[in-house]
Amino acid sequence: MRSLLSFFGIIILFVIILQDTAYCNGDMYAISEEALALYRSGRYYDAIEKVQQELNIFEKHFGPDHQEVAATLSILAKLYIEIGDRNKAEQLCKRALDIQEKTIPASLDKAATLSLLSNVYIENWELSKAEPLMQQALTISENSVGQQHEIIAVIQNDLGVLYSKLGQYDKAETAYQRALLINESLGKKSEEISTNLQNLGKLYCDLGTPAKAEALIQRAILILENVFGRDHPRVTSALSLLAEVYCKEGDYTKAKQLCQRAVSIAESTLDQWHPVLAIHLGNLGQIYSDMGDHDSAEKLGLRALKIRERTLGPGHPDVAVSKNSLAMVYLAKGEISKAESFYRQAISIEEKIMGMKYLELVPILQHLATTLAAQ
Repeated sequence: MRSLLSFFGIIILFVIILQDTAYCNGDMYAISEEALALYRSGRYYDAIEKVQQELNIFEKHFGPDHQEVAATLSILAKLYIEIGDRNKAEQLCKRALDIQEKTIPASLDKAATLSLLSNVYIENWELSKAEPLMQQALTISENSVGQQHEIIAVIQNDLGVLYSKLGQYDKAETAYQRALLINESLGKKSEEISTNLQNLGKLYCDLGTPAKAEALIQRAILILENVFGRDHPRVTSALSLLAEVYCKEGDYTKAKQLCQRAVSIAESTLDQWHPVLAIHLGNLGQIYSDMGDHDSAEKLGLRALKIRERTLGPGHPDVAVSKNSLAMVYLAKGEISKAESFYRQAISIEEKIMGMKYLELVPILQHLATTLAAQ
């Protein structure tokens, strides 16, 4: 499971748009509301269509170099990240920044766009490009709102994700803890704090202190259940993370129960093609595979793949994740030709996204080498 980049960040961007369009006309406000609802329901392509409509309206109403155009470009960039088109997201962020440099060079809007572009580079493993942008976003935000603001917490959380990927775990821990302290000092008891706790827990799990991780993630789950209810889809990410902790401890029975609960919640509350459901199906499939039940793992993996291909498109990086997972299942079952085929498909997707330098290709290539050696 990946560390959580702040979902709250896109909510801030949508709020900016909603506030700024209120004085224009009802149609633009309605488009923003609908786009946010589509985003939350996982209908990313439909959300992109709505935000593109909004962008066209803004460009006609304000001109191409207005700050509202820049804010809408940033939202569009976030949506393109979700469907795996990071090159398009980068282009949109850079266009937004060009506008903001001319109109609002030291604004929170610009800080949000800098943070978003940094997240694009984090997703691409271009980490040396990400850090200076994130630090610039932090400086602008602190100068604008001080050090104890929810936006600072968002940036600190994302800095934690960056430092974790850089292997700078002390810095990651400090950033996560600072984000948590800010949110707690603001009296927040909702998803932002849960995200901070989950990322800290993920960090401690990766560093080999699962007991410490378990306590934090249990707290995150309790917060989410108190805020949203036990059967809300927002609870599922924390359930899956706790399952990962139990897997590290070798307790696959507990891990399976948690993942089954996450799948059950997702199936009962989300659309059957929602990408979050695919995540939990894949997680459960991985546990079945670890337990030696490769037939169940295959069924779950194929279902997750079908959802991702339909919802996100065949070239999305999450489709490569599914294909890689299925390849490992087929390798374990001794179906070498199928394993090789799925590994090569996963590699092809990753190559098209970022080329052979992409770090996430490394384990797939290693698995392919193992497969070929088994022939």
